Parts: sequence; structure tokens; C-alpha cells
Amino acid sequence: MITLIYSSFLKKSLFTFKHFLLSILKKNQITYVLQPVITTHKYITLLKSPHINKRAKENFQSTLYKFILKIVLNKTQLRLFFLNLPKFIHLKTILKI
Repeated sequence: MITLIYSSFLKKSLFTFKHFLLSILKKNQITYVLQPVITTHKYITLLKSPHINKRAKENFQSTLYKFILKIVLNKTQLRLFFLNLPKFIHLKTILKI
């Protein structure tokens, strides 16, 4: 079993890529398990002024979107998931024997 974890900061692009992957899986009749989308938020607070005025602060938020795909396939079929990977989507693979 192979676990593929796709992540991106762009929600719309990740979901369009997910639909693209699911169409490839259905076309090649590969069984898969799709886990729900996981979102993580990271908050950063910085001071606007480096010297005085400690009340003036700026808040920033970074959101990371993920989905997990579990597949049973061989090495030749695994290349399908690495060929069309866009630059803004990160892929992490976990192989379980």
C-alpha cells in the first residue's frame, strides 16, 4: 500500500488537481481510499515598529491544505502520479509493505 500526501497553500489548485487524479484512477481502474481534506493554520504576529509603540502589531495567517490518497499499485503505475505534478503542489510518499 502506498500513501500519497498532497499539500498546497492554494486551495482551488489543489482541489482541481485532486479531481484530475481521481479521473486518472477511475480511467485505469485502480482502487483507492481518499481521506478528507486536512487544513492547518499558522498565525504569526509581528510588531510594526521595532522601537517604541508595542501595541501596534500586524497579524498574518498561513493556511496549508492537504488530502491523503491511499493506493495499491505497482511501480510502473506509480509514475503516473509524479509526471503531471504542478510546481505549487508538494507530494510526500509513504510506502508500506
